[in-house]
Amino acid sequence: MKYFSVIPHEAVEMYKEDFRKNPVGTGPFVFKLWEEGTKLIMHKNPTYFERDEKGDRLPYVDGVSISFIKQRQSAIIELLNEKLDMISGADALDDALSKSGELNEEYTKKFNLQRGPFLKTDYVGILIDEDIDFVKNSPVRLKAIRQAMNYAFDREKMIKFLRKDIGKPATAGFIPMGLKSFNKDIVKGYTYDPDKVRDLLKQAGYPNGEGLPTITLYTTEHYRKLLEYMQSQFAENHIKIEISIEPNSVLSDKVNKSQFLMFKKSWVADYADEENFLSKFYSKNFAPNGYNYFHYKNPNFDKLFEQALNEKNDSLRRSLYQQMDQIAIDDAPMIPMFYDEVVRIVNKRISGLEINPMNLLNLKTVKKAEKESH
Repeated sequence: MKYFSVIPHEAVEMYKEDFRKNPVGTGPFVFKLWEEGTKLIMHKNPTYFERDEKGDRLPYVDGVSISFIKQRQSAIIELLNEKLDMISGADALDDALSKSGELNEEYTKKFNLQRGPFLKTDYVGILIDEDIDFVKNSPVRLKAIRQAMNYAFDREKMIKFLRKDIGKPATAGFIPMGLKSFNKDIVKGYTYDPDKVRDLLKQAGYPNGEGLPTITLYTTEHYRKLLEYMQSQFAENHIKIEISIEPNSVLSDKVNKSQFLMFKKSWVADYADEENFLSKFYSKNFAPNGYNYFHYKNPNFDKLFEQALNEKNDSLRRSLYQQMDQIAIDDAPMIPMFYDEVVRIVNKRISGLEINPMNLLNLKTVKKAEKESH
């Protein structure tokens, strides 16, 4: 994990809180300047140890400048003016992409589009801990209601019309595409099915939604459109939710303290293993001491999770992961929305920049061709 890179303790002890602005390491680039929220500049490390197959020392470029631009339109203008060589993130690239998620024609002469699986699952979480009073009195304590919500909106249309075909509908497990145990033929998730919604509401004691109270879903401004779409489809299926927009810091704090019943979150892999995603459902990881925001507990899941931790055979461990994923999906302490994609627009003068499912930025083999003169 990048968070656990080896660092010299004597430098940390000397710089203390200022170590973050005085990093000491062995990477291909060295720290030069950081204006928080504005710009980060790194220069080539002249003593970097790696070389290419020809024996030339890496990295190739003399430096890297990273700009933090909040306004999407401003970033696109900088890209078009070739003040930026690359922009990353589907949201940042919205204006440059067609409805089908391809580059608009005016970009294709100068830029390439990079897309691939991202180890990230976007979901709506549901707090199901009946030891908490406001959960004990809520209909979401019932598995049938949670399953009904999972069947009550069309993920395919969400991706097509609201995300320009970026990402894939989360119709299998919580584990995203890009990991080896992902298999939609083995782990069965949810697709849009009004008939099943109706049957589950009746089973839960709320036929056609009669008597079902309005449930508040907490999110940030960033996800408003996606959740308003879900809200509309839920309403068509007799499930009423209201959306509460919160600052990101408030949402994180309240979810961590188990004060919100339903909440929009996403999980990005810390490391490329399914265990990282499934650990969110392990009962010993209850928030605030872990990332089990749902306070989900299933003895069978826990047993398989502990078994997988000690299993050295990859294929057997993969089978355990799939069994756990299915158990969690069936119990539905969450509503998986979509598996995200890595999306970048890159200037054609740039070569050697590859994408990866962790969306890590590896620049040591990047080259930049000279600009053509006219």
